Amino acid sequence: MSRSANKVLGITLGDPAGIGPEVTFKALAKISPRKRAKFLVIGDEPSFKRYFSRLPKGIEYCVVSSDARLRYSLGKPTPHSGELSFRFLQKSVDLLKNGTINAVVTAPLSKESVCGFEPGFVGHTEYFAQAFNVKKFDMMFVS
Repeated sequence: MSRSANKVLGITLGDPAGIGPEVTFKALAKISPRKRAKFLVIGDEPSFKRYFSRLPKGIEYCVVSSDARLRYSLGKPTPHSGELSFRFLQKSVDLLKNGTINAVVTAPLSKESVCGFEPGFVGHTEYFAQAFNVKKFDMMFVS
């Protein structure tokens, strides 16, 4: 058995008004059930209902509660969708720190929208570096 067999990969949905939820759904739908790792998708209930109702079993979800006032429209990022994006990141850090997940993949978010809620937000990489008190860090893209 692989040493990574029991690892859980967290995936944040990014901005729920943007392409993050759709891209995440399409990527997960293409993975063969035999090759599928353990995934925990971190997002909001409307995104799960919209995109993930047809996903194969074996993918778990972590619903980040949102205030009923946090409404957004697809294709129109706002400070409300930015707040949700930021909450997804916060939740992923909590899950990493308590050992529920072992790594995180982040879907795209709108930095401008997040800054409407969390002034000074620079990006995913800097957020994780600060959360884990890392001084030297880089970003990596995988395709």
